[in-house]
Amino acid sequence: MKRLLILLLITTQFSYAKNMVYVLVWGSTQTESGAGHTSIAFSDPHGIRYYSSYTRSDGGIIDTLLCEVNEIFNLDSIIGTQASSPGLILSFEVNEEEYQKMRSTASKKAMKRWKLFSLNCADFVKCAFKKTNYDGGYAFLISTPYEFIHDLRDHNRTAFKKGDIYTVKGEVSVYLKNEPRAIPYVLQKFFKLKKR
Repeated sequence: MKRLLILLLITTQFSYAKNMVYVLVWGSTQTESGAGHTSIAFSDPHGIRYYSSYTRSDGGIIDTLLCEVNEIFNLDSIIGTQASSPGLILSFEVNEEEYQKMRSTASKKAMKRWKLFSLNCADFVKCAFKKTNYDGGYAFLISTPYEFIHDLRDHNRTAFKKGDIYTVKGEVSVYLKNEPRAIPYVLQKFFKLKKR
């Protein structure tokens, strides 16, 4: 009887445990390239799995297991791939099936090389989103964190209003208002053009 109660208690703990997903976003002005950056983390009772996709010269793919949620908020700046913590952090809960599919997709994509037009940081996060009921949108030619967050907000307004997708840090509307369009901003920096 005692074993049955212990088994029931453990089963109950896991069935009520939340599977949370965090999306971390750095703005264009926070990154050296000027394109911004986005990464994703998966939190369950076993820990937090964090993925961040960079070019090989910038550190490659970060795929690490952490103990506490607050560790993901500063990891990129601690290891030197970013100068500061993300300006925007979103979170949402997913069911077990979506969670496992998202993690599996991220784990598989983490084995591939970063590519500007097919697997940059925004594409990396979008691939995981395709395994949920949330719509991450589609980009023309190149995905950027700005376009991803813009599409996420526009295609999932009800989820934001109901609080299914919520902001842990920053504000989506403020981020979108203050964020320069990433591609023109990068080209402007690259060609050292002055604003008109």
